[in-house]
Amino acid sequence: MKQFLKTAPWKRLIYAVWLPVYIAAYFLIEKLVPADGNVVWYTEFAFERLIPFIPVFIVPYLSWFALIFGTGFNLWYFHEAAFKRYMLLLCLSFYACAAFWLIVPNGCRLRVYSEGRDVFSAVVRLIQSLDTPTNVFPSEHVIGTLAALFALIDCGYAFSHKTHFGIMCVWGALIIVSTVFTKQHALIDIPGGALTACAFALLVYRRQIFGKSRHLRTKKR
Repeated sequence: MKQFLKTAPWKRLIYAVWLPVYIAAYFLIEKLVPADGNVVWYTEFAFERLIPFIPVFIVPYLSWFALIFGTGFNLWYFHEAAFKRYMLLLCLSFYACAAFWLIVPNGCRLRVYSEGRDVFSAVVRLIQSLDTPTNVFPSEHVIGTLAALFALIDCGYAFSHKTHFGIMCVWGALIIVSTVFTKQHALIDIPGGALTACAFALLVYRRQIFGKSRHLRTKKR
């Protein structure tokens, strides 16, 4: 058994040990920043109440978990180096979010009670009962979505399966807009998440980005 766990790809799981620690920290911060107090910044603007609440968007909203874990599983099994960088990007970004939430407790007051009897409204009510409208900026749904797409570019999947990658980009876009139509996030949470993901992606993928650029410049000469 020990020998089995030491073989690839099982030994790569060491790069995911940060995740359970982060999940515990996330729920601890949820307790420290209750929805009815301690929030110092509400991220929504008044006009955002005009944006319709569309319960069916809970489907792409929840599919976020399939995207980030599915990408992680694929990289874990087939692309060790890309998996390490993907885990590092998520780890840095998510812990940065947690630190920001502790320094600037924030929330969103756009949620509406879903009175519909359809399955989508029921799922929305369930999610709202489990997830408080706090710790919304920056949006981790945006960060995780972009991180998954960056990782697929890093491992070469985006170039070898262009059509599939295009479909995944559309999927990612639906996940991002779903945060607004389910009233889980305000609009400003989206660029906040995008900037966070891009900033840490430049740090994690600096050798892949700038090293390739130098190679291309040298080749042209």
